[in-house]
Amino acid sequence: MELPKSWSMQSMQIKRAAGFTLIEVLVVAPIIILFIGTFIGLILSLTGDSLQSRTNNEISYQVQAALDAIEAENGRASGGYLATTGAVTSPQGSDNGTAAFTVTNNDASNTDTDVLILQSPATTLDPVSPDRQLIRYNTPNACNSTNVNQNDYYPVKTVYFVSSGTLWQRTILPNTGTPCSTPWQKSSCQTAGAGVCAVADTRLADNVTSFSVKYLSASGTAVSSANPTTATTINVTIKADKTVAGKVVSYQSSFSSTIPISGNSGSGIGMSGNLIGLGIYSSCVKLNTNSYCWGDNSQGQLGLDSSSPGVAAATNRGSVPNGVTFTYLSSREYSSCAIGSDGKAYCWGQDNYGQLGNAVSGNPNGDMGPVAVAQGAVPAGVTFTQITMGGYHACAIGSNGKAYCWGYNSANNLGDGTFTQRNTPVAVSQGAVPAGVTFTKIAAGWYHTCAIGSDGKAYCWGDDSNGALGNTTTTSYTSTPVAVSQGAVPAGVTFTQIAAGISNTCAIGSDGKAYCWGDGHNGELGDNSGSSQFTAVAVSQGAVPAGVSLVSIAPGYQHTCAIGSNGKAYCWGYNSSYNLGDGTNIQRNTPVAVIQGGMPSGVTLAGIATGGYHTCALSTNNKVYCWGDNSYGQIGNGTSGGSVVNPTTVLNLP
Repeated sequence: MELPKSWSMQSMQIKRAAGFTLIEVLVVAPIIILFIGTFIGLILSLTGDSLQSRTNNEISYQVQAALDAIEAENGRASGGYLATTGAVTSPQGSDNGTAAFTVTNNDASNTDTDVLILQSPATTLDPVSPDRQLIRYNTPNACNSTNVNQNDYYPVKTVYFVSSGTLWQRTILPNTGTPCSTPWQKSSCQTAGAGVCAVADTRLADNVTSFSVKYLSASGTAVSSANPTTATTINVTIKADKTVAGKVVSYQSSFSSTIPISGNSGSGIGMSGNLIGLGIYSSCVKLNTNSYCWGDNSQGQLGLDSSSPGVAAATNRGSVPNGVTFTYLSSREYSSCAIGSDGKAYCWGQDNYGQLGNAVSGNPNGDMGPVAVAQGAVPAGVTFTQITMGGYHACAIGSNGKAYCWGYNSANNLGDGTFTQRNTPVAVSQGAVPAGVTFTKIAAGWYHTCAIGSDGKAYCWGDDSNGALGNTTTTSYTSTPVAVSQGAVPAGVTFTQIAAGISNTCAIGSDGKAYCWGDGHNGELGDNSGSSQFTAVAVSQGAVPAGVSLVSIAPGYQHTCAIGSNGKAYCWGYNSSYNLGDGTNIQRNTPVAVIQGGMPSGVTLAGIATGGYHTCALSTNNKVYCWGDNSYGQIGNGTSGGSVVNPTTVLNLP
């Protein structure tokens, strides 16, 4: 039977519609495969980019958070150094006593992984400390070695190290007994005996490929990290790498933080920092854990049995226990005080107003050796971290962040809300200090006292007749702390250091500039006005080179001196005895540079102090240079009488 032609054609069309010919498949398939491949590649690319972006965010956050943690701890620590030898054991929880890595190259040019060790005063058993001093270690891997010039007895250490690509923070708190001989090795803590070391590890960042720590001088030159005696800045760099989706994601960041070599709190006539202090006609310095003094000894202020030596001599031990060394020093008028490595305070010299704090007063002839400051209102277990000597009173900061004062109080300079003389420490009242704010720095003037709070603001109390309290008024006396007005201090700038003169006060701001207030009739405020100011005014640039900041300051009787970040000294104010060190006796209302004089070329100064009419500075190599009034041999060059125009080396120091 023959099919209709139309039906047959339709059937063929249906069959043709049911599939592709081989030629068509060969043509279309590559197009489809290419499309699918492109689509999948796009998806994978987008997924990879997403993973890489997320990873970058993750490692950058970890690195930055780690840097923030280290920078914060660096600002609180009393010293920092790099381990020069030895190894770091595995982190807590997996400690098998084996070394994760060994540090082999820790000089200034080091690019290898470092072990950074930050140290806090041992007396607090707490890594948070208001004091900041660069400690000069000779053998840093032996924390209790007799060869180590350290400012504590039981050091508290925070250690940063890399183990298997992870950056760790290890906190080591010695409790009782002998300190660990190699404190960054956890195993030594474990084997040293029960209760010796408490160790806690915190994981800061993973995938760390580089942890670099460098020390820089004031000029920006790298210095030896093993013994950074000239370092003013620490630089920490962290780099992290991670491979994601076949691509290496890398992030690197760093911070630089200032190291105030000579301490960070001046006390005018009494001292600048915690290493050197001057009375009206006397001078003292803390070297090699002991104190050495020279000049007027009429009230026992040198801690010596002899009379007015013209060269340095080691002070008597007095009631200081064997094995206890001095860590902090302050002098003023006719008395001196120091903090021992046991966290107690010891004072010597004139005691007619109870300024020695040993519960005894009425001894105008003085004590020829240190006596222990009584406990008074200081709670049990609280130790002293800073001390400052005023005209006839003394104050100290406890490890609890509170301030305690004793001695003369007729001007409310003890801050306890009374006019009552105190022969033992009393607590400074809260006054205008906000709740929760503790004291980090303290400085005593003649009849007033000022302190910096943990909020970076300054608070003062006592005699305000010349505006030394900086609160815009000239009230005769203020019995409890009042806040120093902002004055010329820019918004956002906080105070990092404070120092008090006879009736004025100066502070260093976080911007590296100096600000002063109070009596300025002799140019001692440095603002070029030659008049008193009742709020903070900025010290003029004067002879300080552009770009150089001030790192410590010391207002005295009628003149003020400071150390610049370049390691040089600058002074201003009264100058009749050549006490400004510029080779003249002309009053200066703005900073002038101290001339080289007898100081070696290239010497770097670390601390400075102003006396009645003389000035002394401490170099980074532990030499002392003085100039100005020498009526009692306070210059220390073996002579007495007249004035010494140029900086001169103090003789007989170790």
